[in-house]
Amino acid sequence: MCRYVCTLLLILIVASAFIPITFSAQTSPLKTLPISAVKIHGYDKLVLPTTSIYHRSFDREEGVSVVDTSGYWSWQDYPFPVPSTKPVEVKVIVNGEFAEWKPKVVSVVIPDGEWSKILLRVDGRLYDPVYHRPVQYDRVLWIYANNVPIFWGSTPQRYNWTVTADVTLFYSLFKGNVTFEIWLPNVIAPSIGVTGRFLLNVTLLLYPGEKPANLPDTIIPLWKREAFNKNVPSKTFELNVSQNVTRAVLLLYTKGNGYDEFWYYYGDIVRELKIYSDDKLLALVHPMHTIYTGGFSPYLWRPLPSVRAYAEEPTLIDLTGALPLIAGKHNLTIELSGIYGGNWQIGGALLLWTTNEPVKYELVDYSATPSFNKQTTQLSGYTLFMVTSEFESVISSKIYVGDEVYLATSHYRALFTATRRYNDYYDNLTINEYRVSKLTYDVLEGDESKSFEWVYEWNAPLDIKYYGTIEIYGDLSQASVNNPVPGTIVEYISVTQELRTQTQVTDSAGQHTKVLGEKLHATVKWNIDLIFISPTGAVVTGVGFALATNGKTVRGLSFDTPVDGEPHVWLYARSTAARTYVGTSGTHLYQIVGDNLYYRYF
Repeated sequence: MCRYVCTLLLILIVASAFIPITFSAQTSPLKTLPISAVKIHGYDKLVLPTTSIYHRSFDREEGVSVVDTSGYWSWQDYPFPVPSTKPVEVKVIVNGEFAEWKPKVVSVVIPDGEWSKILLRVDGRLYDPVYHRPVQYDRVLWIYANNVPIFWGSTPQRYNWTVTADVTLFYSLFKGNVTFEIWLPNVIAPSIGVTGRFLLNVTLLLYPGEKPANLPDTIIPLWKREAFNKNVPSKTFELNVSQNVTRAVLLLYTKGNGYDEFWYYYGDIVRELKIYSDDKLLALVHPMHTIYTGGFSPYLWRPLPSVRAYAEEPTLIDLTGALPLIAGKHNLTIELSGIYGGNWQIGGALLLWTTNEPVKYELVDYSATPSFNKQTTQLSGYTLFMVTSEFESVISSKIYVGDEVYLATSHYRALFTATRRYNDYYDNLTINEYRVSKLTYDVLEGDESKSFEWVYEWNAPLDIKYYGTIEIYGDLSQASVNNPVPGTIVEYISVTQELRTQTQVTDSAGQHTKVLGEKLHATVKWNIDLIFISPTGAVVTGVGFALATNGKTVRGLSFDTPVDGEPHVWLYARSTAARTYVGTSGTHLYQIVGDNLYYRYF
């Protein structure tokens, strides 16, 4: 996670829902503006814009709300409608200090009850009790419950932040005594001015109410943080799954480190993660191009992080049709191709639906077809690189549950396309990552009410334009904390990034659709002096000029169609814009937060 760390202090401002209020001030190196001065207003009531995306106004239904983010310098709020009931708060960790490279393990007792939704709230703050000038890199943040990864994310490099993740999918874990592991690996290095410690609060919010349908009842941890590199690109593990499973979904997290944190900028700009059961290829995943708050320029992400930077979106792949290939004892192999440098961390779990009835499996159809194509063309003054990686599988099985027989078909498709045009001065890159996992569960004999269809779709385009020059005054390959290498950079960077996920379940109760979308456009022009403390990480020692703009839109939609009765829809939309200027008169930040909507109608 180590890249640019700005040693300049950013001057904060107070922002209203629509009108930015700005001021500037000079601060000494040992004094910062209190974070309590940063307030985002308008979240305790409905703010109706002049034009909504439906071009009409709706009344807010009583009890519909979103998680509050007021008082935080940086936030990543996702559109989770919360019930009108007051949540039961379970404190996982309170003011946990992270100043070293090891996790904290705590045991928490979950109260008895039934919950309609479970959220995980993470609130963090950077501070420095010794030098009173907190400076730090962005760091990874991993949270596990009973060894199952339930949260993968990161931190900002300044002040405080908050993020909320929906962990209702892990419902079966939150019973009785639960062991949580929180890992925020951090390093204190006063010799280079890196002194920031993180204080972390992690809270489970349990909303009383009827338990949602179609949740797994058993979760098996597969990998906590398995590391892969050029020398170890694959690993094999023993898998033992009980043979009373009627449905299975693979949940997967991926993260590159070192050069491969920016995997789309090095080597073939594509990585393929393949998962086998014995010799059968089950899935091929292209990792998400997550850009953390130190990526390219910290000013790009102040205070708005890039898409899913604080709480990453896991990949979900249905494997129900492949149950004959995973139930019982098998060898499960991970193979990661295209690694350029550094290492990759892989985390994952199997989400299982089980029964007390006797179960048998019969493989009916297996088809898995990967394809890969790349072209590199040297043209006048620049190189053109194009790549396409595609995978499609259809796996069907008969599942015998007691006296009932079902036909389960898992259909999975992954597509990665990239075009890159670059020379020593500019780099234009366009990527699209698309995948869809679909399960059809049809009754051949038995109770037809148990038939259902599940579809999970993911679409993540990225466009980066880079223009810049860099001067390195030494051997960059030998850069380290003890052997820093100075350099200067002049850059213009433009990033457009998006992720849209849609989950749809159709069963006897009707159809439920959930859409979550996040899109941003960020630009920065800046001139900086820095010292490299590794070949891929640097500390900024001075900023001569910086002008950054950032705009983000987050939208969420839940749509339910009951079998009998009218449908109901819940919608949330929010847009935020920020601008940072660094010049001879100091640092100025101003932002606009608007179009904060939440409503329900029938």
